[in-house]
Amino acid sequence: MPKVVFSRTLDKASWNNTKLLKGDIVAETRKLQNEPGNGIAMVAELMPEPEALGLLALMLHAESRRRARRSRDGEYVPFAEQDTALWDGHMLEEAEALLRCACALGAFGRYQLEAGRRWSRSTTRLRNRYRS
Repeated sequence: MPKVVFSRTLDKASWNNTKLLKGDIVAETRKLQNEPGNGIAMVAELMPEPEALGLLALMLHAESRRRARRSRDGEYVPFAEQDTALWDGHMLEEAEALLRCACALGAFGRYQLEAGRRWSRSTTRLRNRYRS
């Protein structure tokens, strides 16, 4: 299976003026995933490596909170202060399903652990939102 490596070097000044590439990578991955005949099962079949699935789950977790990470003024909003209503629930469900597929393969690695940690923190925040 071919491997794709995304790489870009930016100095601090140009980084501040450049659209973040990871959003584009996630968007492209999701577009491929959502084409007719694709989906989580297809991704799991094409990338049966637990770490590849874990990485995709981790990317989806990060992307799901994109709208909540910045205030209207563009200031960073810490995780504990983010408005969970701005989180993309569908994307969080996709991330959880991918993480479950990855864990079912029986090998655990760094990306799965990090995605699991993010899942746990997100789930706790959402649960607390509904209790209030």
